[in-house]
Amino acid sequence: MELREDEVARDRVLLAEGMVEAVDPREARHLLLKKIYETHCLLDIRLDGDASAYHSAVIELLPDKGYLVIDALTPASGDALAARLPGLKLRTRVHGMEVKFASRILARGSQHGLPYYKVRYPDEMEYPQRRRELRFTVPLDRGVPVRFETRSGGWVRGEIRDLSPGGFSARLLSGDVASIQQDRGRPTACEIDLPGHGTLHAAVEVRHMLPSRARSAPRVGARFVELDALGEQQLQHCVTELARLRSRAP
Repeated sequence: MELREDEVARDRVLLAEGMVEAVDPREARHLLLKKIYETHCLLDIRLDGDASAYHSAVIELLPDKGYLVIDALTPASGDALAARLPGLKLRTRVHGMEVKFASRILARGSQHGLPYYKVRYPDEMEYPQRRRELRFTVPLDRGVPVRFETRSGGWVRGEIRDLSPGGFSARLLSGDVASIQQDRGRPTACEIDLPGHGTLHAAVEVRHMLPSRARSAPRVGARFVELDALGEQQLQHCVTELARLRSRAP
């Protein structure tokens, strides 16, 4: 969408007044909104002070400006209320996962006679981890190494204990383990040496971490944030092999 000069000026005012702030495109909230945008997910919307349900869709993401743009509301009766720039609650489903977040309309615009709305990037997005895929245990004798990159450029090394197309759990064996806890919830670069299928490079989000106890190593549970086509293929081949091993087990 092409912004007019007056809209660009208003965007500068929003930034100057602190109503929005730029968002790092590597943040989990942007990556999740990107999935919602790219898969054309329908948004279920509730406006503050109104019990009616409206629908819309994300039509543009502008993390450098701190807002996203949503399409006209359906039914159109919501436009009069939305023009007052109220708070709103949004809900959708992406890849079978329910996502909810709250935000505020910053400005209203129109193009070809149809309204659209600039909505502030949400501070938080609620997406309960509902494991839809069965995770397969990795046999100890297969040894699947995993490496998490830290902010300082170092690596935390570990070993994957179970794996699925959506995520994995791993034991952490060396490196600055505390940094993993500090970065929990943020995308982290990860490398996994898949037996016979090369090294998988992916962004992951650490969802939980269990500290070390007695002689046991700390453990993490992580989900894949974004995989390219090659990564999906590598991962699927490995998971299929683990499924076969499981079916042959006595």
